[in-house]
Amino acid sequence: MKSFRFFYNIILISILFLLIESYVQHYHYFFDQIIPIESSYNTLYRYTKSLREMALITNLIWSENGLVENIQIIFLFFAIIYFYNFLKKDYQLNFNFSIILKYAFFLGILYYLLEEISWGQHFFQWKSPAIFNQLNGQNETNLHNINNIFNQLPRNLIIIWSSLTFLIINFKFIQLNQSLSFFIYPSKNLKNISFLIIFFTLSQKIFQNFFESAVILESVTIFENNSSSQTFWFEWNGEKVNNNLYIAMIIILDFLKFKFLRFSELQEMLFSYYILSHTYYLKKGQVK
Repeated sequence: MKSFRFFYNIILISILFLLIESYVQHYHYFFDQIIPIESSYNTLYRYTKSLREMALITNLIWSENGLVENIQIIFLFFAIIYFYNFLKKDYQLNFNFSIILKYAFFLGILYYLLEEISWGQHFFQWKSPAIFNQLNGQNETNLHNINNIFNQLPRNLIIIWSSLTFLIINFKFIQLNQSLSFFIYPSKNLKNISFLIIFFTLSQKIFQNFFESAVILESVTIFENNSSSQTFWFEWNGEKVNNNLYIAMIIILDFLKFKFLRFSELQEMLFSYYILSHTYYLKKGQVK
């Protein structure tokens, strides 16, 4: 439990850092009054001067083969090793189709990893075959960029599995079979990761109807001496508001859009973290 808590806290701190860094960079004009004048985040003029350096930081974190994506790959790589070791132990899981489910799960993780690295293209830099250039919007050797069936369907299945298993496990037919219960939910610690995934997923779904109403707008005036003046204001349903309650609500809703970062990459990092933890506890544990 201590090792899980330690690693979980590292993940929380990392997510907090990613949110703060991305938010400050995206909304640098918010912090004009509270960030020191010598900071590259202060004023549009200074922001523009250091845009190249700031873009390097953003690309390092969020681009293809960036920090977040490589963390996913590392998590999935070790998840495959953990689950392979679990298979080697040859646990006799006493439920129907257990062998099929075990190997389908293994192939699923392997497929996820290979899709993330475009089946090796990200590392070996080969040119995509002509058929992928025609069908794939990013000209990569993978399936998930071809059609929503290969993208949204697996994503939604992973969302359901990783966020709701701690509830699904309470179904009576699962509780009656200890082997099935262990395979689906090998540790209660997984619930903590599920809460993270639920927060980042449901916040998008619950407040989706309000996102279009809450808008933060910016106006920039650049003078002849290259100095600048910035103003920003808040609108609710197309009307400018000055009420502090509305302003606070707009800022919160705008934050929950997570438009200041690559939300899908953050979400996939959490999926990979869940899979890693799940396979670790399968390898470590045993059927009661």
